[in-house]
Amino acid sequence: MPDCHPAIKAYRLFDSQIDGAICLSEELPAAIADIQVYDNYLSARLATSTRDNQWLLQPPENRTKRALCCA
Repeated sequence: MPDCHPAIKAYRLFDSQIDGAICLSEELPAAIADIQVYDNYLSARLATSTRDNQWLLQPPENRTKRALCCA
């Protein structure tokens, strides 16, 4: 897998419920909802980076899979 973007690593640390072990499991919908809740937090933190903004513009499902599945 490609390296996690620092923003994704920060998110994984920020919410202890998001963990690679639940990747693509029955808990994924809840993880997607959690990421949506934190969108404003992420946007405020990452507003200065084009790469980060591109990540935020992806559908929540894509952001979740990337956050959960990369090492």
